Amino acid sequence: MSTSDPHPQTVKPSFRELYNVLLDDLGPQDWWPADGPFEMMVGAVLTQNTAWRNVEVSIANLRNAGWLTPRALAESDQTTLLKLITPSGFMTAKAATLARLSEWVLAHRDAEIAGWDDATLRASLLAVKGVGPETADAIAMYVYDRALFIWDAYARRVMGHVWHQTIPPYETARRRFYDHFVSSRFTVAEAQELHALVVRAGKRARTEGWDWLDVLPPSQSSSCQRQDLYVRMTA
Repeated sequence: MSTSDPHPQTVKPSFRELYNVLLDDLGPQDWWPADGPFEMMVGAVLTQNTAWRNVEVSIANLRNAGWLTPRALAESDQTTLLKLITPSGFMTAKAATLARLSEWVLAHRDAEIAGWDDATLRASLLAVKGVGPETADAIAMYVYDRALFIWDAYARRVMGHVWHQTIPPYETARRRFYDHFVSSRFTVAEAQELHALVVRAGKRARTEGWDWLDVLPPSQSSSCQRQDLYVRMTA
């Protein structure tokens, strides 16, 4: 079953062109900040609707308590878990999600998951109550090494400015621009780097506007044969 939009749009610059410009300007971001795959997974849940600095405090609390393992979280006392992750906010929902996701990890060995295609992995993650599309894609990319584009708020804002259009909500954007992303043939490492670069660009725009990203090359494969593409954007 195709995950792409049945009526794709022509977009330029391409994901690859944007990646090259951002990497040249911002440099490697060395994401995701975590000591291992499961910690990445926990961070993907805790970072929902909060700043990363708050997530770091919660993860440190879990580590110090010896609870940063799937078994510990699956069998955790929810009252204690709530206290440990309080800095991340929305504690009740996140504690329940962490417990259910830990049970999912224990139920599915890495060797089993390695045999799943992207759609199967995504569907299985989304079946875990509390795991939404953005969290599922982050886990799939950073924990299970799938080359994806994460259409979070930063990505929709950045791509909206670059492409001069309103980017639709997460799932619609994912389907509509899926083929464009795939055509850029990102490795997993590059896809991870692109996500980090886009987030960094979105944060930079908050304080500096978009003039620093004022020139992007035209896509040679685009049917829109503009000779130049000057993207001068205002915050």
